[in-house]
Amino acid sequence: SDPKLVNQAAGELAESSYYAAWIMRLEGATPDEWKPEAERARQQYRLLAERADVDKDATSELFQRNLEATIRLEQMDFNTLLAKPLPKKCCNCKNLSQRKRKQCQSQCKKPGGKKEKDARKEINNGAGLNQREGTGS
Repeated sequence: SDPKLVNQAAGELAESSYYAAWIMRLEGATPDEWKPEAERARQQYRLLAERADVDKDATSELFQRNLEATIRLEQMDFNTLLAKPLPKKCCNCKNLSQRKRKQCQSQCKKPGGKKEKDARKEINNGAGLNQREGTGS
């Protein structure tokens, strides 16, 4: 694939995760809800900064600053976060925490409320079926 396109997609993914974490914190989401978004952003920015540093790319400094901003967001006190102005790209985000909760819940539930059988039990019960039976003669 085209490395520039891959880096651009990863940068957009990191940026969206960063803003999602910011908004979720402001909406009062629990750390269990917003920290995975911040972690995703941190990992993407770190990967991008490392790639750009190896390639001697001009965007290395930008990715490094974004990585540091993500780490500050994770460590920032809630009152400090409230005192900061809302990022420009976050102006239309509303009820993001609730939408993320619904997404997470929909991934955990199976349609129809039926539980799937544990395939490991079937595998374990089937172990040894191919063994020979008989007298051995």
